[in-house]
Amino acid sequence: MKKIIQYCLIFCSFSLYSQQFEVGISSGTGFAYLFENANNNVNISFHAPLVISSSLKYIPKNSNIGIKFTYQNLDAKIHGVDWQFGFNNGETFQGSVENRTFILGIEYLKEVKKVNIGYHVGIGQTNERINFDERGTTKVENSFMVLNFGGLIQYAVNDKVSLSLEPSLLWNDPIKSFSNYYRLAGEDVHLLLQLGIRYKIM
Repeated sequence: MKKIIQYCLIFCSFSLYSQQFEVGISSGTGFAYLFENANNNVNISFHAPLVISSSLKYIPKNSNIGIKFTYQNLDAKIHGVDWQFGFNNGETFQGSVENRTFILGIEYLKEVKKVNIGYHVGIGQTNERINFDERGTTKVENSFMVLNFGGLIQYAVNDKVSLSLEPSLLWNDPIKSFSNYYRLAGEDVHLLLQLGIRYKIM
């Protein structure tokens, strides 16, 4: 309860002194698990993912830098041989992999023209679920840290509404990426491109 009160007080203080809040939704695709997909030593293939994101951005008064909280869902079809867990006894399987990611970051955007360019960086947490069949009855779940780096091209429709094009790199489990132990899916890089709409609510 004490933490809830503290969060409410922080939110209220932001509301009093902030220039604005901005909400956004976006969707797109890209390349999932880039390095494992390109690895000829394993028989595994990740299809182009469907990515859906929602965000809330707080922009302090007279600032070009905002604090951005993002929830992102990535879902990709996968087929090949399970080289780690052995659920399919070496047989080819068809399934899916889903990443549910929360990211807290900063975004720079100087809004002086109709079209503006910015960037964002963030850190977060992903819950990854690998389904080894289409029904999801055989699955493995992992959670790990992620890093996010991206660009932003924004077109202002009016003072409240804008359209955005966001290329980004999402790095799954950067710590394990430098170890000698690798997992199916897990530590890797996604290259994504999303088109979205944003609305200033204050």
